[in-house]
Amino acid sequence: MRVASRSIGQEGGFSLLEVLVALIVVTIGLLGLAALQGRSLQTNHSAYLRTQATNLAYQMLDTWRANRGSLIGNNNLPADLDTWKTMVGQMLPSGSLTVTRNTDQLTVEIGWLDARWAEAASEQTTKFTVTSRI
Repeated sequence: MRVASRSIGQEGGFSLLEVLVALIVVTIGLLGLAALQGRSLQTNHSAYLRTQATNLAYQMLDTWRANRGSLIGNNNLPADLDTWKTMVGQMLPSGSLTVTRNTDQLTVEIGWLDARWAEAASEQTTKFTVTSRI
């Protein structure tokens, strides 16, 4: 039986070039994964802010509907509007609150700066608007 032998120049295994290519592919994959994680965090924070705005708007309307006796026959805006404006300003980045009244309807518009859209325009405001009868 004859055993095949290799010469020194024909050894098997990975070459340095193959290892370098594999390292580059893994590095690109990890950078992509890191970018995906960063975008995911940014999107989750944006969803959190939208949820806060939605909850605040509906809490306002529910409170005003519960006290609608003070609003009916009175064309003024709700008396505790400054308190709600302060709360919106504290809970949302650059938060703003606008309430308009049209006879028996209140429209609540909450705006805030969303970091997700900061790349497009530095001062772009995201808004949530809801209208309800009182």
